[in-house]
Amino acid sequence: MNETTDERRDERDSIRSALARAILLTTTIALAIPAAASLRLEIYRVRETTESTVAGLAHVLGTYAIPALEFYDPSAGREVLAALMREDTIVSATIFDAEKRPFASFVRPGTNAQAPSLVGVEGASFEGGLLRYTEPISPG
Repeated sequence: MNETTDERRDERDSIRSALARAILLTTTIALAIPAAASLRLEIYRVRETTESTVAGLAHVLGTYAIPALEFYDPSAGREVLAALMREDTIVSATIFDAEKRPFASFVRPGTNAQAPSLVGVEGASFEGGLLRYTEPISPG
């Protein structure tokens, strides 16, 4: 009789254990799906905000760079880009002339970044975890 009772107890414990594992797995999946969706949404929002900030900054710097380009004064162009020292997240930037040649560049000291040497496709793109933004500079 004792063996049968022990066998039933073991069987109940085994069923309880399997049921507990199934509930735990279901709960974990139920929590993981919205957490992953929330993380993806947050990454999207950060990218959108970063892109918007960089676009505004590029527009302002482009406006200030127009006289440097019109008078072909690369030194003045470098001064415009020096304002990027205040933006810790910007590691490099280049102003290109009308012939798409590098006119003035900025590279954050202490980084191994290189200033872009070719004009990129207009707009924003994320490459290797970095945002690359290209905007034409035009007077008016």
